[in-house]
Amino acid sequence: MNKLLILFFVLLVFVGCNKRANSSMIDSSPELDLDTLKDNAIYFLDTISANDFFAIAENENVFCNCYENTESNIDDSKVKRNGDVLSFQLQNGKVKELVNKIDENEIFCYRASFDEINQWLVCGLCGDEHAYSFFIDKFNGKETWTVSKPVFSPNKKYFVCYKMNWTDYHTIQLFKVGKEKEIELVWYKLLMDWGANDIRWKDDKTIFIEKESIKTIGEETSFDNKSYVKFPLEKYIN
Repeated sequence: MNKLLILFFVLLVFVGCNKRANSSMIDSSPELDLDTLKDNAIYFLDTISANDFFAIAENENVFCNCYENTESNIDDSKVKRNGDVLSFQLQNGKVKELVNKIDENEIFCYRASFDEINQWLVCGLCGDEHAYSFFIDKFNGKETWTVSKPVFSPNKKYFVCYKMNWTDYHTIQLFKVGKEKEIELVWYKLLMDWGANDIRWKDDKTIFIEKESIKTIGEETSFDNKSYVKFPLEKYIN
């Protein structure tokens, strides 16, 4: 499928499903890039061994299953659920509300709180076909698109989020954490020929990626084809 058609479809679904938040979560994002991130073509991804990858401590589970409409236990006193209304007491004194739209089959579920970046994580589910996740700034209620829970660099100044989706596209995001814990999406990539099954920080400017790709032999298709690469991020990190 033509890459521009894929881009149009992705944005059409997202905007149609979530008109309330599309301006704050899409317009503020870096320019969308659908390059495939092939090894040593667009970026230099040096192969590393599995031993090198697993020598780094494993992260907590970052997966955010937004297709499950069962809400996580609300572990923050500033977040309240009252029927179809999910409310957030912001630090600027205002209250932000997300209201389920039952007639449009759109619901919101609280997922987690992250004091390191002063954000809440929320999932939105539109019917059975489209799910998405986003951060909510605890100070001003700003929404920022994300695809998973954060994986922080050792110095906590950056974090990555990533998601695999074989029916659509895979995503890797890089965020910067500001002095006041504000977050900025500085880079992201949509991947079509492989996905990141796991990402671990080697140091403050380098991530190791466990790649997973599709392999087809005859009529047999295998999804469990793993390899390991190093991705230097100096281009995006100050």
